[in-house]
Amino acid sequence: MAEFWNSVRDLAENILYTFSHMDLLRDGLDILMISVVVYELIMLMRETRAAQLFKGILVLGAIYLLTVLMGLTGMKFILDNFFFYIIVIVVVIFQPELRRMLEHMGQSSRIPVLGKLGMRANDEKHDEVTRMVDTLCSAAEMLSSTKTGALVVIERSTKLGDIIQSGTVLDATMSVSLLGNIFYTGSPLHDGAVIVRDCKVYAAGCFLPLMQRMDHRAHYGTRHRAAIGMSENSDALVVVVSEETGTISLARAGRLERDFDKESLKKVLLAYLTSQTETVEQGGGENG
Repeated sequence: MAEFWNSVRDLAENILYTFSHMDLLRDGLDILMISVVVYELIMLMRETRAAQLFKGILVLGAIYLLTVLMGLTGMKFILDNFFFYIIVIVVVIFQPELRRMLEHMGQSSRIPVLGKLGMRANDEKHDEVTRMVDTLCSAAEMLSSTKTGALVVIERSTKLGDIIQSGTVLDATMSVSLLGNIFYTGSPLHDGAVIVRDCKVYAAGCFLPLMQRMDHRAHYGTRHRAAIGMSENSDALVVVVSEETGTISLARAGRLERDFDKESLKKVLLAYLTSQTETVEQGGGENG
């Protein structure tokens, strides 16, 4: 009987020991997840208006603490009501950043099982993407040589139905001559953007959202601001040709990379569209 109770006691001690370590693992996992979320939020807010707004909220928090310490009842009443509705206020103010965060979390670079360009990852589609990129880069080179302004959005996992509705649906096979005609100065569609879906020129003359960053707006023209704005609100790649300098640029994830030629642009686009590479570096600059 003594051996039996000793066995029960040993079993209980082993169970308690296991659970105590599970608590440590659970706490460690909890801390790790919080750290990842905070890090992602900081990275998403960096260089956007969210950073300035967040600083403003911190300043209000400091003012609230001061009003409590000094007994300023009127100011405290106002701030009490403000912080009571802070969640709703944050959702309204940070709506573009929150949308970008959710889209960022759903991108195929974060979840590898998601499709590339919304298409099947097979050899046939790879060849189709390669042909599309080659045609687009040839068109960009041609437009650059004549300093013809152009704006081409390559749709990826984030569907751009609302943007497409602002333009004219073409659903046409991409060609250098087609893009040249669309962006020809006398064309009725030349001021808008072309949307590329499933490797086709799906729509033209589309209106894009402008960039959200207030501190950099003066550095870019309207076309480049639209390209950056589109890349801020989706995972699309946006190719821009400047009508002033003929410079070829690429907007991605809220950043503008400049000074491409046909080959360097082709290399970067293929890297992003066929392997979802997020670390390709090319060019840089500020003027639109």
